[in-house]
Amino acid sequence: MILVKQNNDSASNIMSGNQKVCNNCYKSEEKSIFREKIWRTMYSILTSSPVFRGYNESELKVLFKKIDYSVNRYPAGTLIVSRGDEVKAMHIIIKGKVKAEMQDLGGKILEVGVIAAPRPIAPGFVYGSKNRFPVDGSAFSDVEILSIPKSSFSLLLREEEKVMMNFSAVLSNKIQFLTHRVWFFSFNTIKEKLAHYILEAQGKGELQFRLDKSQRELAEFFGVSRPALGRVFSELQKDGIIEYNYGIVNIINRNELISIIQ
Repeated sequence: MILVKQNNDSASNIMSGNQKVCNNCYKSEEKSIFREKIWRTMYSILTSSPVFRGYNESELKVLFKKIDYSVNRYPAGTLIVSRGDEVKAMHIIIKGKVKAEMQDLGGKILEVGVIAAPRPIAPGFVYGSKNRFPVDGSAFSDVEILSIPKSSFSLLLREEEKVMMNFSAVLSNKIQFLTHRVWFFSFNTIKEKLAHYILEAQGKGELQFRLDKSQRELAEFFGVSRPALGRVFSELQKDGIIEYNYGIVNIINRNELISIIQ
Protein backbone atom coordinates (compact mmCIF):
# COMPACT_ATOMS: atom_id res chain seq x y z
CA MET A 1 0.00 0.00 0.00
CA ILE A 2 1.43 3.38 -1.03
CA LEU A 3 1.06 5.90 1.81
CA VAL A 4 2.91 8.88 0.36
CA LYS A 5 4.54 9.45 -3.01
CA GLN A 6 6.46 12.43 -4.38
CA ASN A 7 7.37 12.83 -8.04
CA ASN A 8 9.38 15.82 -9.22
CA ASP A 9 8.49 16.88 -12.75
CA SER A 10 11.98 17.96 -13.85
CA ALA A 11 15.47 18.61 -12.61
CA SER A 12 15.11 22.30 -13.49
CA ASN A 13 12.12 22.62 -11.19
CA ILE A 14 13.42 20.27 -8.58
CA MET A 15 12.10 22.09 -5.51
CA SER A 16 8.43 21.94 -6.57
CA GLY A 17 7.30 18.33 -6.45
CA ASN A 18 3.93 16.72 -7.00
CA GLN A 19 3.00 14.92 -3.79
CA LYS A 20 0.36 12.18 -3.88
CA VAL A 21 -1.42 10.15 -1.25
CA CYS A 22 -3.10 6.77 -1.74
CA ASN A 23 -6.52 7.70 -3.20
CA ASN A 24 -8.08 4.37 -2.27
CA CYS A 25 -7.25 4.70 1.41
CA TYR A 26 -8.27 8.22 2.45
CA LYS A 27 -10.96 10.78 1.65
CA SER A 28 -9.73 13.87 -0.16
CA GLU A 29 -10.27 16.17 2.84
CA GLU A 30 -8.08 13.89 4.98
CA LYS A 31 -5.15 13.73 2.57
CA SER A 32 -3.38 16.90 3.62
CA ILE A 33 -3.52 16.08 7.35
CA PHE A 34 -2.47 12.50 6.74
CA ARG A 35 0.40 13.53 4.46
CA GLU A 36 1.79 16.01 6.98
CA LYS A 37 1.57 13.39 9.75
CA ILE A 38 3.48 10.85 7.64
CA TRP A 39 6.17 13.41 6.79
CA ARG A 40 6.66 14.55 10.40
CA THR A 41 6.98 10.96 11.55
CA MET A 42 9.31 10.06 8.70
CA TYR A 43 11.66 13.01 9.25
CA SER A 44 11.82 12.30 12.98
CA ILE A 45 12.74 8.66 12.41
CA LEU A 46 15.26 9.42 9.66
CA THR A 47 17.31 11.63 11.98
CA SER A 48 18.36 8.32 13.60
CA SER A 49 18.98 6.50 10.31
CA PRO A 50 22.65 5.79 9.52
CA VAL A 51 22.04 7.15 6.01
CA PHE A 52 20.88 10.57 7.27
CA ARG A 53 22.91 10.84 10.46
CA GLY A 54 23.72 14.44 11.30
CA TYR A 55 20.55 15.95 9.79
CA ASN A 56 17.72 17.47 11.80
CA GLU A 57 14.05 17.34 10.81
CA SER A 58 14.05 20.80 9.22
CA GLU A 59 17.08 19.95 7.08
CA LEU A 60 15.49 16.69 5.97
CA LYS A 61 12.31 18.49 4.99
CA VAL A 62 14.32 20.71 2.64
CA LEU A 63 16.36 17.76 1.40
CA PHE A 64 13.33 15.67 0.48
CA LYS A 65 11.80 18.45 -1.60
CA LYS A 66 14.62 17.83 -4.07
CA ILE A 67 13.93 14.17 -4.74
CA ASP A 68 11.37 11.54 -5.71
CA TYR A 69 10.37 9.05 -3.06
CA SER A 70 7.49 6.91 -1.81
CA VAL A 71 6.44 5.38 1.51
CA ASN A 72 4.83 1.95 1.35
CA ARG A 73 3.12 -0.12 4.02
CA TYR A 74 3.31 -3.94 4.28
CA PRO A 75 1.29 -6.03 6.78
CA ALA A 76 3.16 -8.58 8.91
CA GLY A 77 4.00 -11.73 6.97
CA THR A 78 3.96 -10.03 3.55
CA LEU A 79 6.77 -10.85 1.13
CA ILE A 80 8.40 -7.49 0.36
CA VAL A 81 11.25 -8.50 -1.95
CA SER A 82 12.31 -11.78 -3.52
CA ARG A 83 15.80 -13.05 -4.07
CA GLY A 84 16.83 -12.02 -7.59
CA ASP A 85 14.63 -8.91 -7.75
CA GLU A 86 16.46 -5.87 -9.12
CA VAL A 87 17.39 -3.24 -6.53
CA LYS A 88 16.05 -0.05 -8.10
CA ALA A 89 16.04 2.21 -5.06
CA MET A 90 17.50 2.92 -1.67
CA HIS A 91 15.02 1.35 0.75
CA ILE A 92 14.96 2.46 4.39
CA ILE A 93 12.66 0.96 7.02
CA ILE A 94 10.84 3.69 8.91
CA LYS A 95 8.57 1.42 10.94
CA GLY A 96 8.77 -2.24 11.99
CA LYS A 97 11.18 -5.02 11.08
CA VAL A 98 12.03 -7.00 7.94
CA LYS A 99 13.20 -10.62 8.14
CA ALA A 100 15.83 -11.66 5.60
CA GLU A 101 15.74 -15.36 4.68
CA MET A 102 17.23 -17.71 2.12
CA GLN A 103 16.54 -21.30 1.07
CA ASP A 104 19.37 -23.83 0.96
CA LEU A 105 19.69 -26.60 -1.63
CA GLY A 106 17.73 -28.96 0.62
CA GLY A 107 14.79 -26.57 0.80
CA LYS A 108 15.46 -25.52 4.40
CA ILE A 109 14.71 -21.87 5.19
CA LEU A 110 17.66 -20.13 6.84
CA GLU A 111 17.22 -16.83 8.66
CA VAL A 112 19.92 -14.40 7.58
CA GLY A 113 18.87 -11.68 9.97
CA VAL A 114 16.21 -9.19 11.04
CA ILE A 115 16.52 -5.57 9.92
CA ALA A 116 14.81 -2.98 12.10
CA ALA A 117 13.89 0.67 11.54
CA PRO A 118 15.57 2.97 10.68
CA ARG A 119 18.15 0.83 8.86
CA PRO A 120 18.45 0.50 5.06
CA ILE A 121 17.73 -2.73 3.18
CA ALA A 122 20.55 -4.18 1.03
CA PRO A 123 22.46 -0.87 0.67
CA GLY A 124 25.46 -2.67 -0.81
CA PHE A 125 23.42 -3.78 -3.81
CA VAL A 126 22.04 -0.42 -4.91
CA TYR A 127 25.03 0.28 -7.18
CA GLY A 128 26.48 -3.18 -7.65
CA SER A 129 27.06 -4.63 -11.13
CA LYS A 130 24.74 -7.44 -10.04
CA ASN A 131 22.27 -5.23 -8.22
CA ARG A 132 19.72 -7.85 -7.23
CA PHE A 133 18.47 -8.75 -3.77
CA PRO A 134 20.54 -11.66 -2.43
CA VAL A 135 17.78 -12.95 -0.12
CA ASP A 136 14.01 -12.85 0.38
CA GLY A 137 12.68 -10.11 2.63
CA SER A 138 9.34 -10.34 4.43
CA ALA A 139 7.56 -8.13 6.96
CA PHE A 140 8.42 -9.46 10.44
CA SER A 141 5.85 -7.00 11.81
CA ASP A 142 3.74 -4.31 10.18
CA VAL A 143 6.30 -2.39 8.14
CA GLU A 144 6.59 1.00 6.44
CA ILE A 145 9.43 1.51 3.98
CA LEU A 146 10.79 4.69 2.43
CA SER A 147 11.98 4.08 -1.15
CA ILE A 148 14.23 6.61 -2.89
CA PRO A 149 14.81 5.80 -6.59
CA LYS A 150 18.44 5.30 -7.53
CA SER A 151 18.49 8.48 -9.63
CA SER A 152 17.28 10.58 -6.69
CA PHE A 153 19.65 8.95 -4.23
CA SER A 154 22.51 9.54 -6.67
CA LEU A 155 21.55 13.23 -6.65
CA LEU A 156 21.83 13.28 -2.85
CA LEU A 157 25.23 11.57 -2.99
CA ARG A 158 26.48 14.21 -5.44
CA GLU A 159 25.10 17.25 -3.65
CA GLU A 160 25.17 16.27 0.02
CA GLU A 161 28.58 15.41 1.47
CA LYS A 162 27.05 14.14 4.71
CA VAL A 163 24.86 11.66 2.83
CA MET A 164 27.87 10.49 0.84
CA MET A 165 29.99 10.01 3.98
CA ASN A 166 27.13 8.29 5.81
CA PHE A 167 26.53 5.93 2.91
CA SER A 168 30.24 5.09 2.76
CA ALA A 169 30.20 4.30 6.48
CA VAL A 170 27.13 2.08 6.02
CA LEU A 171 28.92 0.08 3.32
CA SER A 172 32.13 -0.19 5.37
CA ASN A 173 30.22 -1.41 8.43
CA LYS A 174 28.38 -3.95 6.28
CA ILE A 175 31.67 -5.35 4.94
CA GLN A 176 32.97 -5.72 8.51
CA PHE A 177 29.74 -7.44 9.58
CA LEU A 178 29.81 -9.87 6.65
CA THR A 179 33.45 -10.72 7.31
CA HIS A 180 32.54 -11.55 10.88
CA ARG A 181 29.53 -13.55 9.70
CA VAL A 182 31.64 -15.66 7.35
CA TRP A 183 33.96 -16.43 10.26
CA PHE A 184 30.95 -17.39 12.38
CA PHE A 185 29.69 -19.88 9.81
CA SER A 186 33.12 -21.48 9.65
CA PHE A 187 32.19 -23.22 12.90
CA ASN A 188 31.06 -26.73 12.05
CA THR A 189 29.03 -27.80 15.07
CA ILE A 190 26.02 -26.35 16.83
CA LYS A 191 28.02 -26.34 20.04
CA GLU A 192 30.74 -24.17 18.49
CA LYS A 193 28.18 -21.76 17.03
CA LEU A 194 26.30 -21.45 20.31
CA ALA A 195 29.49 -20.93 22.35
CA HIS A 196 30.61 -18.19 19.97
CA TYR A 197 27.16 -16.56 19.99
CA ILE A 198 27.04 -16.50 23.80
CA LEU A 199 30.54 -15.01 24.05
CA GLU A 200 29.67 -12.35 21.46
CA ALA A 201 26.41 -11.52 23.27
CA GLN A 202 28.17 -11.13 26.61
CA GLY A 203 28.53 -7.54 27.71
CA LYS A 204 31.80 -6.26 29.10
CA GLY A 205 32.31 -7.88 32.51
CA GLU A 206 28.82 -9.41 32.52
CA LEU A 207 28.39 -13.07 33.35
CA GLN A 208 24.59 -13.03 33.45
CA PHE A 209 22.56 -11.48 30.62
CA ARG A 210 19.57 -12.02 28.35
CA LEU A 211 20.08 -13.32 24.82
CA ASP A 212 18.49 -11.19 22.10
CA LYS A 213 16.96 -14.24 20.41
CA SER A 214 14.67 -17.01 21.62
CA GLN A 215 15.65 -20.66 21.12
CA ARG A 216 13.39 -20.80 18.07
CA GLU A 217 14.99 -17.68 16.59
CA LEU A 218 18.49 -18.99 17.38
CA ALA A 219 17.70 -22.32 15.70
CA GLU A 220 16.59 -20.45 12.57
CA PHE A 221 19.66 -18.24 12.75
CA PHE A 222 21.97 -21.28 12.99
CA GLY A 223 20.02 -23.20 10.35
CA VAL A 224 19.32 -26.14 12.69
CA SER A 225 16.28 -27.68 14.34
CA ARG A 226 15.07 -26.35 17.69
CA PRO A 227 15.35 -29.77 19.43
CA ALA A 228 18.99 -30.10 18.26
CA LEU A 229 19.79 -26.66 19.68
CA GLY A 230 17.95 -27.50 22.90
CA ARG A 231 20.16 -30.58 23.38
CA VAL A 232 23.28 -28.42 23.09
CA PHE A 233 21.95 -25.98 25.69
CA SER A 234 21.31 -28.96 27.99
CA GLU A 235 24.81 -30.32 27.35
CA LEU A 236 26.46 -27.01 28.23
CA GLN A 237 24.43 -26.85 31.44
CA LYS A 238 25.18 -30.46 32.34
CA ASP A 239 28.91 -29.80 31.87
CA GLY A 240 28.70 -26.83 34.25
CA ILE A 241 29.66 -24.30 31.58
CA ILE A 242 26.49 -22.19 31.61
CA GLU A 243 23.08 -21.93 33.22
CA TYR A 244 20.15 -21.09 30.95
CA ASN A 245 16.63 -20.23 32.03
CA TYR A 246 13.95 -18.44 30.00
CA GLY A 247 16.42 -16.60 27.81
CA ILE A 248 18.79 -15.65 30.64
CA VAL A 249 22.35 -17.01 30.32
CA ASN A 250 24.66 -17.25 33.30
CA ILE A 251 28.26 -18.08 32.33
CA ILE A 252 29.76 -20.41 34.93
CA ASN A 253 33.01 -21.35 33.19
CA ARG A 254 34.03 -18.81 30.55
CA ASN A 255 37.40 -20.42 29.86
CA GLU A 256 35.70 -23.70 28.99
CA LEU A 257 33.28 -21.82 26.73
CA ILE A 258 36.23 -20.23 24.92
CA SER A 259 37.97 -23.58 24.54
CA ILE A 260 34.99 -24.90 22.54
CA ILE A 261 35.72 -22.51 19.66
CA GLN A 262 39.51 -22.71 19.76
